[in-house]
Amino acid sequence: MIRHRWERHAFTLVELLVVIAIIGALVALLMPAVQRARESARRTHCANNLKNLGQAVAAYVDSNRLFPPLSVDIMGEGKSPKPISWTYRLLPLLDEQAAYDKFQKAIDRGTVLGGWQNGHPEARSYLNRDFSIFRCPSDLRLPANRCEGWTGQLNYKACVGDLVKDNDRVADTRGIFSPNGRTSLADVSDGLSRTLLFAEKVAGNNENREDTVANVVLKVTEAAPQDCMMAWPGIGSWGKNDPRRFPGVRWSDGRPYYSGFNTVVPPNSLSCVSNDSEGWGHFTVSSRHKGGVNVVYADGSVSFITDAVDHGNLSAEGTLEQLHNESPFGVWGSLGTKAGGETANNTSPLLHDPAGPPTAAVTEQP
Repeated sequence: MIRHRWERHAFTLVELLVVIAIIGALVALLMPAVQRARESARRTHCANNLKNLGQAVAAYVDSNRLFPPLSVDIMGEGKSPKPISWTYRLLPLLDEQAAYDKFQKAIDRGTVLGGWQNGHPEARSYLNRDFSIFRCPSDLRLPANRCEGWTGQLNYKACVGDLVKDNDRVADTRGIFSPNGRTSLADVSDGLSRTLLFAEKVAGNNENREDTVANVVLKVTEAAPQDCMMAWPGIGSWGKNDPRRFPGVRWSDGRPYYSGFNTVVPPNSLSCVSNDSEGWGHFTVSSRHKGGVNVVYADGSVSFITDAVDHGNLSAEGTLEQLHNESPFGVWGSLGTKAGGETANNTSPLLHDPAGPPTAAVTEQP
């Protein structure tokens, strides 16, 4: 009797399912590590952007003997002063001389209403541009089809100190940056390594009003940080009612709400404003990085400050009448003031920790 020997050249269904299950398990194990590596790279890129901004400020100070102002007023089509952000002054120092020249010509011709969208095509073509140096890759990108009133994205804000009220009206805020300001190196008596220049702020999220680090609580009328931190839920509205006015959507708008931050509420906590004010509010820094935000100091050093940074007395009022010398808002508040006389010390350079969240970036000096 002849027996035929059959050779099998394919997997059975059971074997195929086992192989697929094994591959799926390996992918599940590897994906978190891949995501962590990607976020570590994005965080490093974000920190490098801040480093470059710090170097641009140093070059500006060398040339002008002053720090750039938070904003400068221009006379637009409406013939009333309109604030243009610090970003405009730094463009030539960020390898964007051509963009600066184009915008300056538009200003000279009076076709720019202000640091936000307007109907003139010359100004619109410039204001809508996204500059990579002003964007953190970890943040959500603004959609290409943007609301009227949006311009390019801005994820880095300038420090106005620990003042809550009237940052758009005070000629000399407690931070390095003021509207039409003239801060010199001598004015930063707390030391360049102990005074913040810029920090991160994520752009407003029109798709998710529950995104607490991106959006803003309205109708908070008290200047104490605790009033802001307890404002959600239950007080006012969540997010700017008008999507055109979300933070981070107007890179060239010089009002503090769009271009500045204060060191009052700790990082990645709520931001709050009084009704529709662009100068009165708790302008809180935030990021998509886990556990804190990147910052750059006036000496050009970059570090990562955790959400748990000491924030002092949250019941203190952030007003000119109440703020004298040392900041009541702990280490975080002291890093924002240029001449508060505090003893907070920036002891960490840029922190890279691809394996997990970074450690605290600032400590108190004994």
